[in-house]
Amino acid sequence: MADRRVVVGSTATDEGASDRAAAEARRRRDAGQEVVLLGHGLDVEHLARAAVAEDAAEVVVLGSAAEADTLRAWLAEHAFPGVSVHHAPV
Repeated sequence: MADRRVVVGSTATDEGASDRAAAEARRRRDAGQEVVLLGHGLDVEHLARAAVAEDAAEVVVLGSAAEADTLRAWLAEHAFPGVSVHHAPV
């Protein structure tokens, strides 16, 4: 798992969401993963397109469980079912 590229972003718009996304990115970076931090205030499609563009193996979405489900569905619908989605509540 340490060599997998991970995209981290939040759908929440508050500044605290940005801090939480940065903390998650640091935690994963410190564990040896390559991390792409997108920040906060993003929509699900933005996260999905970034994961595809970055050839990520995983997306960490700080937001609602429903948004994580929507992200999974978008990736599957666009033929990227191998990208795992990890939900981290905000």
